[in-house]
Amino acid sequence: MGIDNPELGPPQVNSLTFESFWEKHQEDVHQKLDSILKTWMFDRKAKMTLGSPAEASAETLKAMAVQEMLDKEKTFALRVYDTVHQAVEENGKAIALFDVDFTLAETDDDEYRVRPICPKLFSEVLDPLKQEGKLDIGLITTKSVEKTLGYLQHPNQLGSIAGQVNPDLVYSSLGLMRDEIKKKYSHGIPLEALEEKYCQAEGPIDSRCLENCQAEIFFNDDYEKPALLQEVKQENPDTAIVAVDDVIYPQLLNREKGFYGVPVQDCKFTIANYL
Repeated sequence: MGIDNPELGPPQVNSLTFESFWEKHQEDVHQKLDSILKTWMFDRKAKMTLGSPAEASAETLKAMAVQEMLDKEKTFALRVYDTVHQAVEENGKAIALFDVDFTLAETDDDEYRVRPICPKLFSEVLDPLKQEGKLDIGLITTKSVEKTLGYLQHPNQLGSIAGQVNPDLVYSSLGLMRDEIKKKYSHGIPLEALEEKYCQAEGPIDSRCLENCQAEIFFNDDYEKPALLQEVKQENPDTAIVAVDDVIYPQLLNREKGFYGVPVQDCKFTIANYL
């Protein structure tokens, strides 16, 4: 996330405009979350509270969970809104690349449920910038490009946002990690390895952010995502690259080099937490 505070997210801009967007859609998002979460999901937890000071019904626990998820939807939308607008304002144009799993949607038996705010965020906030030639939208994932494109074509998977996503900007880090790296870092990749790989002259990661990062390891094919960002930047040198992801690297991106991060680790979209 450049050298801004990685815990607080990017500074808020255009907050009144965002608030009007959120006010318009908040109730609809609330209703969708309420229909996704089922009261029976909270029966066991409610029984565990019986007789304690924290005793609560399943209905009460569900209402609390819906509100928690609603707050996460707002946080997610605000961070995307702010960072994309900043990237466009500071660079003239931007490419926003979204991770899929737990960022845009949750997968269940290889089927996706898109987070409720995303269709409106894409169509009402991002698409106008796209129509003005200031923004292009893609995906960056650890699943294969072929499989991801299939999800976009399916109305019950990622089809609700497909109209705003450029299929030529769908990138996959699947299989990019070399076998020797996997073997060397079988229990996770230390941040020092990120510095060595990505903090060179035009690298996407800011070493100053690494110094303040609390995480110690980086996992799996996500390690190669910054390399994909760098390739996109090389192909579009006058364009800001915005990465939206629920892993650590968006907190580390170097805005001075044109890389903007939207970290969503604290506002992932997942229903599984309540099962």
